Amino acid sequence: MRYTGHEFDVIKPNPMDLNSLSSSRVKDVKQDKNGLFWISTGDGGLNAYNPNTGKFKHYRHDAKDASTLSTDNLLFMGKDEKDNLWIGSRYGLNFFDHATEKIIRFMPEPGVSGKLQGSPLSPIILDSKNVYLSSSAGFEYFDRLKQEWHFSRSSMLKVIQSRSLKMAFLR
Repeated sequence: MRYTGHEFDVIKPNPMDLNSLSSSRVKDVKQDKNGLFWISTGDGGLNAYNPNTGKFKHYRHDAKDASTLSTDNLLFMGKDEKDNLWIGSRYGLNFFDHATEKIIRFMPEPGVSGKLQGSPLSPIILDSKNVYLSSSAGFEYFDRLKQEWHFSRSSMLKVIQSRSLKMAFLR
């Protein structure tokens, strides 16, 4: 839905219009510092919507291109202090660099130290140093400075508390 100043416009996908929302299966929405809306979908990848122009830009999975999303089946997003997006999917985690519009895939590599162990299951929590998530393998966090994943079978709350991250909603 978009407010034009006089009325609300409903924004929905139109297969005949390449400049429309890619899917009606919206999973998450984040707004960046420039006012763009980032929309993850369950089968249409990532959409960037500019409310000033009414235009969409699409970011989709391409099996032949490892610099694209790992899948178009996205779930939830986290946004860091630089407006970069961390996008959970049914097949790994995707990092979208806002400045370069490049995507880095973090694919599960069970048993490999320093790598993501499972696919994300919970919303992504970020602080200035780490990306936290619950995955199909357990609790995991990514050290953004060292560029490596850490895995724990402990509960998410126990690990976050031990890392001194205060989260009021996790009691």
